[in-house]
Amino acid sequence: MVQPAYASILEGRWKSIDGILLVDVVPCGDVFCGRLVGKGNRCLGQILKLKPVEDDPLVLSGELDLAENYGSYTVYAIIRGKEGERPQMKLIGGDRTHSVFSRSMPVDVLLTRVGEAACQPQGISGRQNVDKATLSAAR
Repeated sequence: MVQPAYASILEGRWKSIDGILLVDVVPCGDVFCGRLVGKGNRCLGQILKLKPVEDDPLVLSGELDLAENYGSYTVYAIIRGKEGERPQMKLIGGDRTHSVFSRSMPVDVLLTRVGEAACQPQGISGRQNVDKATLSAAR
């Protein structure tokens, strides 16, 4: 199970600065799972899995899966913020199996915590994420 210190920092609704991604992050077993939130606050597919790195509640590693045509990326999540401000999560990474000349672009996304999570995690086995059409329709 996820330790309470991690849950208090990560659990919630996170929105990308550009407004494209809205993700609910909640504990699911030994990791955190993030589900895409669509129009009308509909809970869509799971797109994010993160686990703490070396007992540091502010650094996590995992996978961001942005649908079949966008691909799956290995990412690090760095949580930052000042007291009295909304925390931010910086997702950075990419797919190490492709060259820099491939069409797979590296991940560099900044999200801000905007509220409490409403979506519950989906099962974490297999590819239970969203397809490209669903991801496009979410915004």
